[in-house]
Amino acid sequence: MNIVNTHQSEAWNGYEGRHWADHHNRYDTLVTGLNEPLFAAARIESGHRVLDVGCGAGKTTRIAALRAGHTGHAVGIDLSGPMLERARGTAEEEGITNVTFGRGDAQVHAFPRAHFDVAVSRGGVMYFADPVAAFSNVREALKPGGRLAFVCGRTTDEDETGRVWAAMARHVPLPDPAEDDAPGPMNFTDKDRIVSVLTAAGLTAHRPGKEG
Repeated sequence: MNIVNTHQSEAWNGYEGRHWADHHNRYDTLVTGLNEPLFAAARIESGHRVLDVGCGAGKTTRIAALRAGHTGHAVGIDLSGPMLERARGTAEEEGITNVTFGRGDAQVHAFPRAHFDVAVSRGGVMYFADPVAAFSNVREALKPGGRLAFVCGRTTDEDETGRVWAAMARHVPLPDPAEDDAPGPMNFTDKDRIVSVLTAAGLTAHRPGKEG
């Protein structure tokens, strides 16, 4: 297995990965409000092949599989062995059969080329070691005209998480989002950076609801 994002791989196969796998329902509930805008942008249709990047415990992959129907299929990829084990178990418990989970680094994983209709990610893209290389690899896995939809962190003054960061800032120094492009929740808070990275990766950014 080719893994270049070794820091994230170590974290998500250690305590963090086991903790998220054991408490997956709690974390899915925490971010459930992100599912509607993500899948509204993805516009998954019956028969679609869907790639879920950074699928974690597989909630978004299972949603994608249900939307793709019996003639479609969803593939979830993640670095975390514990979370993927939980993803497979939950899919089996729920009787979702048109879904596959695999461990890999999206930046270098050997995806089938021009295979997927849609790629989605609920936050996983924030942890790419090299975003341009990773998005380029995902782009090559998409069919011509395929869509990429993802959600990522916003600047802390735009939502309720700002109160949490403000409380933390009284005790520890926090990174400046305008200067931080390291893997993590602050990575894509700058909209211009998102457009720049996607453009460099050969993707065309577009607003939700518009064709492109």
